[in-house]
Amino acid sequence: MRYFLNSLLLSALIALASIPALASPIEKAEQLTTQGHQHLRQGNPGNAIETWLKALQIYQKENSEDGEKSTLIHLSLAYRAKGQYPNACWVLTDALEVDDSAICRNVNRPTAEEVATALQIIKEQPDTLLTLKALQELGIVLRVIGNLDESVSVLEIALASAQRQNLTFEHYALRMSLANVQADLIRQAQNRFSLSDNPLTKAQFIEVATSTLPDVSKTYLELAATGPRFLRARLNWLKIFLSINQWANQDPTNPELSALRSSLIPGLDSTLDKALVADYSKESPIQSVYSRIKLAKYLLEIQKSDLPVTTEKHILILAFELANSARNDALSLKNERAESFAVGVTGLLYKTTKQNDFAQRSFKAARDLAVSSNSADSAYEWEWELAKLYQAQGQTQDAISAYERSIKNLDQVRGDLLPIDSELQFRFADKVKPVYQQYISVLLESDTPNLEKAVLTNERLQVAQIENFLHCGKLVFVSTTQIENAPTTIHVLELEDSFEILVPNNGTWARFSANGERVRGLASKILIELQDEQFSSTEDDSLLAESQALYQLLLDPIEKQGLLPEQDDTIVFVTDGILSNIPLSMLHDGKKYLVERYSIATNLGRLQAPEAVSPQQLKLLITGISKASPSLNAPQIPSGLDVLSETEEEATLVSSSKIESSTLLNSKFTANNLRRKLSGDYNALHISTHGQFSSDPNQTFLLAWDKPVPLQELDTIIRQGTQVAANNLELLFLSACQSAKGDQLSSLGIAGVSIQAGAKSTVASLWLVDAESTAQLVGDFYKSLANGKTKAEALRKAQLALLGKPATRHPYYWAPFVLSGSWL
Repeated sequence: MRYFLNSLLLSALIALASIPALASPIEKAEQLTTQGHQHLRQGNPGNAIETWLKALQIYQKENSEDGEKSTLIHLSLAYRAKGQYPNACWVLTDALEVDDSAICRNVNRPTAEEVATALQIIKEQPDTLLTLKALQELGIVLRVIGNLDESVSVLEIALASAQRQNLTFEHYALRMSLANVQADLIRQAQNRFSLSDNPLTKAQFIEVATSTLPDVSKTYLELAATGPRFLRARLNWLKIFLSINQWANQDPTNPELSALRSSLIPGLDSTLDKALVADYSKESPIQSVYSRIKLAKYLLEIQKSDLPVTTEKHILILAFELANSARNDALSLKNERAESFAVGVTGLLYKTTKQNDFAQRSFKAARDLAVSSNSADSAYEWEWELAKLYQAQGQTQDAISAYERSIKNLDQVRGDLLPIDSELQFRFADKVKPVYQQYISVLLESDTPNLEKAVLTNERLQVAQIENFLHCGKLVFVSTTQIENAPTTIHVLELEDSFEILVPNNGTWARFSANGERVRGLASKILIELQDEQFSSTEDDSLLAESQALYQLLLDPIEKQGLLPEQDDTIVFVTDGILSNIPLSMLHDGKKYLVERYSIATNLGRLQAPEAVSPQQLKLLITGISKASPSLNAPQIPSGLDVLSETEEEATLVSSSKIESSTLLNSKFTANNLRRKLSGDYNALHISTHGQFSSDPNQTFLLAWDKPVPLQELDTIIRQGTQVAANNLELLFLSACQSAKGDQLSSLGIAGVSIQAGAKSTVASLWLVDAESTAQLVGDFYKSLANGKTKAEALRKAQLALLGKPATRHPYYWAPFVLSGSWL
């Protein structure tokens, strides 16, 4: 990204004038290079960047290509040390002469074509040691920002180059980097496994580990045996072992996970022993500090897991010694960031041994060091630990303050400037979500609960989940509490032991609680029935009993307090987790379904304020597929998808409404044609094609005629015209999609599609419905919309039309359609 570099170099121009004249410009640049390395070793990456930018200016002026490339690689190391991984990626693409740095995007991920173009340029680079180093660093950075497939491709290119050049050490180093990416792929599969209840999907994720783990383990152990230059290989082996152990503990009855853990257990004792006696002084001073911190944390996790290991001293004493020595060396290096982690780990050890006073002092000291060194990733962790201690001690206000500071730091960590830590990527459920949920709990425990702050925190959590799902930067969202003249909004907050229902009440908030186990149990039973292939033939009575029981838990207390709106008004639900996958329109009060009383919209973290739009302002593009298309044969597409033969009838019904529209059907509905068509002034998009929503972005897709369109490509395909690019897609209607079976967080897929499309309102089906009834519902929806109804009212009227007919009265036909976003 030359523009990025040029802007940085401007800041170095004036500073160069103050450097004393040396024998030659190149010697001056070499001296600056040495100074930069000194800064980096001392833990001052900012000073290193400033110094190397001066050197880069000289090398460019002297037309020294090797000097320029070498300095760009040095800069990437400094940006990595500072946590600015996107910057590191950009300078490396400059070093490799890849003009388009799309491969570095972790927001709106690069398309397959962009990746292929970048990889082709990289392959054409000459076989030199400098190029090899740039490739290795690029592979490492791509791994950290989460572009794992691209990282594997770059590292494999580098590995082939090292083999051609007969560079043994570099070959070993690249094997290590490649194994690290493969280990992250295993952890990614572990994370996605935890979000699904579908046995087939779970088996696919286990297969990732089964096929990858043996090579990863073998590579680490072989490299560790080559000598002190690969001490980290043993630590990496311990890390992947502990990940597999945690995975097996999540599902103790799963024989395949138990077998994976058992395959590694024989190597645990010897690997741990060698890691404990390793001479970490062979590493660079700062790397040695971090290696001992990691090993201390692994020892603590081994102790907590009660794993079968034998050591000369008690395992926690060894961990204390490692953390203390790491702290002393970090102090000598004057590296407050590293010292913060070392002191924080000491606090964790004190906490484990029930020495809470010492733990609290350690966490405070670690927090202060993190703040002093601008290390938000460290500060978030130690503030969180302090908050939990305060909460356990009944110091509610101190706990609230600590949670607030932790979340503030966590938000910064998850932005673009600090490390996009793989621990946060792949362990969102236990590294990020609990911070928000525990903060909400302590807010509610207060003598004077701040219910509005609890609502705002829950909304921030939902947006954080979407950001993590999309692997994007910070999203701007508008809280429902900030919207004037909003309809009745019911917030359902899922906590560990309860569901808290919060409803605005004349300037204050009303609070109701429901038993968490009962709500989850009912919701799980309903979800299983909804996703059953025989759902359409399920007797009404069995489903009604569960729908009524869930209504009694969630809404009956609100109704008894007179806080539900008048008949025919609108209700907006803000839900999370499993409730987001259940159409709340089918809750039943004993006499009527909820949709018979109200128009309903849902909201998974609103990103835009709702605005009414007249039918005359809409310009609708109708797309779909009614014939067998090439995309149905794509390898990632589930088998057994039927041709949607009624799509043409659906398109005719939609176009017969008074809304201005045009169509793009069958072979004309390609990804490129859609992109070109949307370069006009369309602000509404109707898509009648197969699609799937999943908590796994790779399993969220829509079928165009020529190919499946993955979630990551929707932004580049849909947001092309001036209207759409400004987030002004008023409506996105997905009429033939379905949620991934057994996926309790597949609602994230709907939110992801909506955000990637820039849609203010999205109507989507949670399961694939009878095509004839879908066409009727869609036609009625657009007729009502054309007659001035709001989107929520139009959807309700269309659903009631099906509910009023004996043939389509079953919830299978009308309930799957949900409106998210703006109800207007």
